[in-house]
Amino acid sequence: MPDNLVNGLFALLGAAIAGLVGYASAIGAAVRKEKNQAVIEFQLSFQPTLAKIDPHLGLGINDYSFPGDTLVKILEEDFPRHVLAYQKYRQFLPKEKKLAFDLAWSEYCHHKSDDGKIYVHLRKYFNPATYADHLSERNDAIRNITILLSFAELNHKSPFEPE
Repeated sequence: MPDNLVNGLFALLGAAIAGLVGYASAIGAAVRKEKNQAVIEFQLSFQPTLAKIDPHLGLGINDYSFPGDTLVKILEEDFPRHVLAYQKYRQFLPKEKKLAFDLAWSEYCHHKSDDGKIYVHLRKYFNPATYADHLSERNDAIRNITILLSFAELNHKSPFEPE
């Protein structure tokens, strides 16, 4: 074979390999960008809720002026936004984290009734008993939201790092 033909074939082979590597890197970057956007939307869907119910965030809601039904009202008003963000973000979780994420989601918003059926029911955070129960239920809601948010991590990995 003439040297020019061999050199041309190697050049074509090199260009093809470089194109494949570039394509794979672009796909990986696009997936990471979409996942990061879902993470941000997931976090942003819960931040207003936490700001409304967490007394440490300083929105003027203190422990003495926060009846339990107000907590349920806030959670129910914000819940549609939480569901959409949950569904969008869940698709990006690896299989080994989905079960724990689903359990955390269930702990946040599901209630098992006496007949064994599971319902979406945020009224589990309302017990018309005493002030102490309202504070406990609010702390439970904050804890459950914080656990959910612990799954939402931005991906800053290089496309060349192994999983």
